[in-house]
Amino acid sequence: MAVIPAIFLSGCNDPKEANDANFTKAINEHLAKKCIIVGDDMGFDGDFPATIDPEVAPPNADEAFRQDVDRRNQQAIHPFDVLVDTGLLKREDTTKEVDTWGKKETVPEKIYSLTDKGKAALVKHRAFCAGHQQVVSIKHFSEPGNVPFGGGKMSEAVFTTKAVDVPDWAKNQAVQDAWPSLKRDLDPDHEQRADLIQTNKGWIEAHDFDSNR
Repeated sequence: MAVIPAIFLSGCNDPKEANDANFTKAINEHLAKKCIIVGDDMGFDGDFPATIDPEVAPPNADEAFRQDVDRRNQQAIHPFDVLVDTGLLKREDTTKEVDTWGKKETVPEKIYSLTDKGKAALVKHRAFCAGHQQVVSIKHFSEPGNVPFGGGKMSEAVFTTKAVDVPDWAKNQAVQDAWPSLKRDLDPDHEQRADLIQTNKGWIEAHDFDSNR
């Protein structure tokens, strides 16, 4: 049996070498910590439950104004209702007394709260995890250069990703229509860029390098 010197074996898997395999590993380790996010832009601050108070048109408003109010109300509640249909949220339709245009009036109110399914998918405040991205291929990367104001090397990589661990609710067309960014993130061969830094242990995505300090 032929014996291969250890120096050649170690050279085949040098974690400090700038190559597709090492960059794929570093980027995937970073992407595994990040969720594809849905719901963090629904127009309310804080945590669930979320209370939505539909806008009320004044009594003397013309039809065009009333239609505009209805359109704005629909835009406000539509994302929440989409997540109700997926089972992430539940809705309570109620009313409350308010002073509207100089008189007391009973107006509708919608309260959206998390279901158990929603609690399991929630990652922060009002954001749900719709899976993760994973590197498909490294398209190209820059020749490593010196890190500004520090030691080590840095390279920028251009790569494509695919979505993994995607729950069924995130594949729902209504959800993707409500969040076009989700549809883009789930597209195969989604192109992205990342800066990578060479450390004493190998290459690491730049954001992970800062967070590990």
